[in-house]
Amino acid sequence: MEDIIARFGGRLAGSVEEKHAQEYLAQKMEAFCSRVVTQPFAAPMESMHGALKLFTIGFLLSLALYWASLPLAFALAVANAVLLVGHFLTYRYWLDGLFKKTPSTNVLGIVEPKNTTRSVLVVAGHTDSTTEYWWWYRFKELGVGLSLGCAGVILLLPAFMLLHLIAGGADAPWIFKAYWWVFALLSPIGVVAFFMRSKLVVPGAQDNLSGITVAYETGRALAAKTRADKAPGLENTLLVVAAFGAEEAGLRGSAAFVEEFGPALKSLPCVCLNFDGIMRQKDLRIIDTEIFPLVRYPKSAVNRLKKAFGKCGQKPLCGPLPFGATDAAAFAMKGLDAVSVIGLSNTKLDYSYHTRLDTPDRVEESALEKAVEIAVEFAKDWDKSH
Repeated sequence: MEDIIARFGGRLAGSVEEKHAQEYLAQKMEAFCSRVVTQPFAAPMESMHGALKLFTIGFLLSLALYWASLPLAFALAVANAVLLVGHFLTYRYWLDGLFKKTPSTNVLGIVEPKNTTRSVLVVAGHTDSTTEYWWWYRFKELGVGLSLGCAGVILLLPAFMLLHLIAGGADAPWIFKAYWWVFALLSPIGVVAFFMRSKLVVPGAQDNLSGITVAYETGRALAAKTRADKAPGLENTLLVVAAFGAEEAGLRGSAAFVEEFGPALKSLPCVCLNFDGIMRQKDLRIIDTEIFPLVRYPKSAVNRLKKAFGKCGQKPLCGPLPFGATDAAAFAMKGLDAVSVIGLSNTKLDYSYHTRLDTPDRVEESALEKAVEIAVEFAKDWDKSH
């Protein structure tokens, strides 16, 4: 983690820094992998966060259009809310066509099994980091609350306009019209969404060089080249150590991986074990559901991971990811088995999340070591079952 940050600094999706960090990882993986594959792809890196400006403008236009035509204002407010949910909150990429594509890469270290390949295990993290969520850094929980408030006013406006229309439109009692002034008074909150990110690219230690570290060390632990007995750690499982690019731009690297290799992976038992935000050992937890992308991970993968937690002496905490998404969601959305592990509290904001405070000194080495131990145990159990 420290080496990558010292060499390349922050690694914005699609940037030269991300590219160089991926090349560095590919070179490092060659020491223990059977082969290393670099998968190029292109994606609209500004689509997700850039769309926040469009949603803010759509909200303000809906308020202005109210005085000319309530039905038209309602239609615009509905379209704006639907696009916010579909494109930004649930990662369905509906507005990608409005943004320019930028190249990026995935780095895939392949560790061959001793015998015939009967299953595939992808152990993954992402290399890129994000520009700083400025409001979160400056105002902490208040900044998060303001961000949620932006989404709230956009989603609620069409509901109040619908009530107004049902009550009679222009002839409705004044009580059905007073909401407009409330939303107008709240409209300055839109500046939070419009200027959500600063230009500062954060170090990205826990998010997500920690996941890269776990995936890398898991591959080393299971590879023939680094084992004293020169025997592969897995008998019949092809191990893919995946360093995904452009996760912060909307799971772009993992989506590109699944798009290209998904059909082939469906021909064999396959699971992705993804690591993200491995910061504190006491907070290591299994993510069984991701609320925003609307995915639920298979019980078989979750239970196998609980078993690995138990064998490694770690309490198997389990629960949903309350906001955002991890690369495992890209697999689940395409019908591939996956599960994620994080090392952050899922009830309280960590001030390092997407801020300049995301530095290596905040990551517990014990959390990384335990995560690797769990990943190796999961891999061996998965291999044994196939």
